Amino acid sequence: MKIVLSAAVVMTSAVIGAVHYALPEDNRLSDETLHRLATPEFPVLDLTQPDLPPAGGVSKTLIKQVADKYDVPAGALYGIWSVESHQLSGGWGTGKGWLRAADIVRRDGACTAKYGRAWCLRHWNSLVALCGQTRADGSKVCDPYQVRTSYALAMGPMQHIPAEVIRIDDGGRGSWTDRAADYDSDGVVDPHSLPDAMAMTALFLRHNYAKYGDWRKAVNAYYGSQLEGYAEGTRAGFKGVIGYWRDWCQDTKDCD
Repeated sequence: MKIVLSAAVVMTSAVIGAVHYALPEDNRLSDETLHRLATPEFPVLDLTQPDLPPAGGVSKTLIKQVADKYDVPAGALYGIWSVESHQLSGGWGTGKGWLRAADIVRRDGACTAKYGRAWCLRHWNSLVALCGQTRADGSKVCDPYQVRTSYALAMGPMQHIPAEVIRIDDGGRGSWTDRAADYDSDGVVDPHSLPDAMAMTALFLRHNYAKYGDWRKAVNAYYGSQLEGYAEGTRAGFKGVIGYWRDWCQDTKDCD
C-alpha cells in the first residue's frame, strides 16, 4: 500500500469560545444551567469535495469505501469496529457498558476514579464542544448531559476519545485534530455517525502506519499500548482486532 496522508476535509483552527464548560456537582440540572452553556464557534470545514454517503449505510460497502479512500486495510477497520462496539451503528446508552458522561466525570465518577479529574474534565470540555455542533437542519450532535460513553468518555461505534478529535486550550480556543472527518457531509464531525467514525479511525491508522511502518503496530496504537494484545488477542480468550480481520478476509476475500 502507498503511504498517502490524505484527509476527508481540510480543518483550520478557530476560537471555540473562551469559556470552560461547568459540570454540575449533582444531578439537578436546571434550564438556566443548560442555557448558560456557551454556543461554540467551530473550525471551518472545507466541504468543496465532500464524500458522498455510501449506499447501504452499515455495510461492507462503507468499510470498503473508507478503506480505499484512506488506503488502509478494510479488515483492520472491521476488526476495530468489532472490538470497540460489537459492530454497533447506534443504540448508544443501551447496555451496561454505556455510561452517562456527565455522571462519570464527577468527583466520585468512574472516569475520575480511573484517570483523575483533570484528564476527565479536559475530555469533557471536548465532548461538550462535539455535542454542540449544529447540523443544517438545526439539530445538535448530542446532549452532553445525556450522551452515553465508555468510562473513558470514548464516543460512538469506534470509541473516539473527545480530545483526540477536537482540542481546547486553557483559553477556551479549540482546533480540530488530524483525526477529525465529516465523511457523511452533514456539516458536523460526529463520532456517533458510523461513516464519520470509520473515516476518523482510518485517518488515525494511516498516520500510525506512516509512523511505525507496520499495520499491527498501527492497530495497537489505536488502543494506546503495544503490549496488551489489542491487535493480537490474548490467551484469556480476547479475540483481538486481527482475529476479526481474518474473519473479514475469509468472508469477503479482501485480505490486504
